Amino acid sequence: NRGPKSNREELMSEHLATRITARDRAREFPVELYEDGGVLFCKVCQHSNDYIRGQTAVAHLRTLQNNNRSNTDILTSERKEFTLDFTRTLIKADIPVEKGPKFSTFLKKHCKQGGSTPAPYYQRSEYLPELYSQYEGDAVEGKGYLSHP
Repeated sequence: NRGPKSNREELMSEHLATRITARDRAREFPVELYEDGGVLFCKVCQHSNDYIRGQTAVAHLRTLQNNNRSNTDILTSERKEFTLDFTRTLIKADIPVEKGPKFSTFLKKHCKQGGSTPAPYYQRSEYLPELYSQYEGDAVEGKGYLSHP
């Protein structure tokens, strides 16, 4: 029977992985994974992943590579298009971007893996400037208010 554990043994026996966050795991795989609202998502298939066990993320990414489904450029552009359309819809409906997450319950019910929508601060910094430039272009051309689909 062993005596009490030393501080080093206690630290070694703790599961340090439980201290990792989804954002930490996304930083390990910045090309393939991203974090949104404390959930780790695959950029390719929008599937949520367990971020505590690193091997789970690695296994998921290997599966994608073996299935040749990792056409990241196309799927990333599809995700960007979805987010632009979502942000544009909020603007057209005079709904503040901050209220976008309120739709998450609906989207989680009707979209694969929740159709993760970006946080409002990210929409403001990444998508509103692009939509504003489209709006300015539409105004110069005499088109309607954000006339894109």
